Amino acid sequence: MVVPENGFIALNAPLTRPRLGPLSTRTVHPYTVTKYRELLGALGISVAVETPYAFATKGEMLKKAADRQFLKTCVSLSMSCAHPNAGRWKGQDPNKHCGRCVPCIIRRASLHRVGWDDSSDYATDVLIADKGAPNLEDVRAFLTAIEQGRTVAPEVAVLRSGPIPSDAGTVAAYASVYARGLEEVDVFLRERKTRRL
Repeated sequence: MVVPENGFIALNAPLTRPRLGPLSTRTVHPYTVTKYRELLGALGISVAVETPYAFATKGEMLKKAADRQFLKTCVSLSMSCAHPNAGRWKGQDPNKHCGRCVPCIIRRASLHRVGWDDSSDYATDVLIADKGAPNLEDVRAFLTAIEQGRTVAPEVAVLRSGPIPSDAGTVAAYASVYARGLEEVDVFLRERKTRRL
């Protein structure tokens, strides 16, 4: 079984201290994957669980795709949003990306990296949203994490997300993908006219 998740999202390191717990899923975290492999082994189920992109950001995955033209045509058909139905209650398209959640921001940052970002695919364009726009907590959290990343080692953020088993790779390797993922988002958010929200 191949789990095609990028390393930055798999770690899902808390962007701010209050996010240590219930707001962040760890379904593809290296520790979770190791424990799942152990469970399968204990049950006598011989299924290899592979995470080939554990050390790649989403933008790096897009950049290295074997058939980028095909991938580009499929982008509009894919969904990354954590809550695509959020706009339904306001009469908006229920299948549109919200644009403001962590997966949407990472998606836009990765698409920005390869020149495919299109703000019209999102209900909220975080590059032009101002303080009055609702629900920008995740944008603020990214801006905080980016700023903290200038003074706090990425290893600290990685270890806040959970233990890294020795069979999953080194903390340094995960710290590197975390730092590169944060940089990918930082480059994207630099397109904002102001960093203040």
